[in-house]
Amino acid sequence: MPTATTQTTYLLRHPTPTELTHIRTQHSTCWAGALTVSQYLTREDHIASTPLTRNGGMTQWVLVDAAADPAHVLASCEAIRKKALVAHTPVDGEKRVPVEEVVAYGIGSVFTPPECRGNGYAKVMLTMLGERLKRHNGQRAGFSVLYSDIGKQFYAKLGWLPHKSSHIELPVRTPAPPRIHPSRVQPLYHADIAPLCALDTAALRTALSTRHPKTRIAFVPDHGTMDWHHNREEFIGACVRPDLGAPAIKGCITASGTRWMVWGRDFSVAGPRLYVLRVVDFGPEEGRREDLMALLSAAVEEAGRWGLGKVVVWNPAESVVGAAGAVVDGVVGVERESDSIASLMMYGKGGSGEAEVEWVLNEKYAWC
Repeated sequence: MPTATTQTTYLLRHPTPTELTHIRTQHSTCWAGALTVSQYLTREDHIASTPLTRNGGMTQWVLVDAAADPAHVLASCEAIRKKALVAHTPVDGEKRVPVEEVVAYGIGSVFTPPECRGNGYAKVMLTMLGERLKRHNGQRAGFSVLYSDIGKQFYAKLGWLPHKSSHIELPVRTPAPPRIHPSRVQPLYHADIAPLCALDTAALRTALSTRHPKTRIAFVPDHGTMDWHHNREEFIGACVRPDLGAPAIKGCITASGTRWMVWGRDFSVAGPRLYVLRVVDFGPEEGRREDLMALLSAAVEEAGRWGLGKVVVWNPAESVVGAAGAVVDGVVGVERESDSIASLMMYGKGGSGEAEVEWVLNEKYAWC
């Protein structure tokens, strides 16, 4: 089979429904986890129908050689369109900077069929896609991201530069430790999430408008994004833990309503865990430690109820790290070097690396 370096007739297009089913069947061996192939295919259709991803919110892409065999898929991926905010570096004298709402894309499910590997097809596909997404369907995009599971170098060479990718892990033990400050928090359910996301988004806009030496970007922590994560976990939970019913509790909030966490469950065979999708802290300094301890303690308890081995918080604030150590012994800090590396490509002037851009709220909710 010719390699990518010897061909100049590549075409990036959308797959047919039959091709998409075949592609998903192939990569189910990588990402189905505890699901059967049939369940995995149904899950992909299910999460594609959420408000975030339906009606063109998610697009699938395949690379083919138009001259050799336009029906033979050489590589594939998908891109999810999301709302994002960009605050550019201010000019001299500006105290506030305009915050621009932009379209941004999360790229995922990058896959090369086994018989096509080693020929550079994924590199060609992503190079073409990076350019295509700058103005897809007539909309100018602000940036695109992906989360590399093959280290930092491959995608960096294509223009997606790595950003901070760390997390803490709170172990979940049996028997479960008693809840810490249980009266300080209450559970969040599906109906609670949308109004909290609206508050969070408004505060984010205000924060980004303050003067800062770097360009700052953030995915909007809106209800559509959280709902996508929750639809995903609800489907998988119903398949692998039907005895516990639907995952109804979506997070927890302090009695004051000034601090909360939104979470989601990951039923991965390799290491089931509860991911904290978003940590919101609008409260005063007084009571911060106790509030965060109570929120994290509730997360640990919920993880234990679902048989999940740990609670994971991406890129936590120091206040969260300190509170975690007071909740359980054995909290682990991880600097990821090979998996889920948050990688950014800015569209327009300026660079994409950490020296030029601060990725605000680089938390799990932005993952796709």
